[in-house]
Amino acid sequence: MENVQNHIKLLYEQRRKLIEEANYVKAEEISKKIKDYKKNVLAQQTREFAKRKQIDQNEFDKSYDEELAQFKMKWAKIERDLKSSLEKKEKKFVEKQKSALNKYRNDILERNIKNKISPNYLNMKKVEMALVKQERFLEAEEMKQKAEKLLREENRLLEIQNQKKNKKQLQLFMKRQKEELNIFKDDQKKKIYMIQKIKNSDYDKIVNKYRTIRVEIMLRQKDDEILAKKRLQSAFRHGKRSMSQEIRTPYATSNYFKQ
Repeated sequence: MENVQNHIKLLYEQRRKLIEEANYVKAEEISKKIKDYKKNVLAQQTREFAKRKQIDQNEFDKSYDEELAQFKMKWAKIERDLKSSLEKKEKKFVEKQKSALNKYRNDILERNIKNKISPNYLNMKKVEMALVKQERFLEAEEMKQKAEKLLREENRLLEIQNQKKNKKQLQLFMKRQKEELNIFKDDQKKKIYMIQKIKNSDYDKIVNKYRTIRVEIMLRQKDDEILAKKRLQSAFRHGKRSMSQEIRTPYATSNYFKQ
């Protein structure tokens, strides 16, 4: 800026001398040079600011892209680890449920084996033994056949009842397990949701951070442009004498009046 001010001062000094010498054609040429120089300086200043803006934009984009890449890398690992952890937990939970279901099914079968014999069957067997003691073997055989038939029929009916009962109990047990699994999955979804919420919050922080930086850069660039223009205007003001002085000078010191 000091070189600009000195050059402007030199041009105005040359013009002043030409005006003193009443060489207005040359003075007009100097005026054009001053205008052209001012135009060129302003154009150069504009180019420099455009270049600086581009540099700032490149640095901004680089910084933003790097931080965004780090963010994506970080959260890709977090989400990958979370998915692996949740899959392992769900697999373990399902295996635990399968084991509990198998144990429950075995417990039901064991209870079925311990079914009580009906009083009717026991009474018929007592009668059978009494007939044997009385040596009424044919009647005893007939009673035995009746008792075995009754036992088979009772066992068949009991088996049907047990099957229905077992089926219902197993269905209820499996229904409870399904509800438990749904609750487990809901908890997993809540964890995923919370992680996603934290991720979105971190992303918003980055966006807001760079939005603020962008505004700060724009304000700084604007301030720099305003300051540079003021300095340039100041350089032109300091390099130039007032027109009134230049106009008075020929009448005071021109060669015409010196003759």
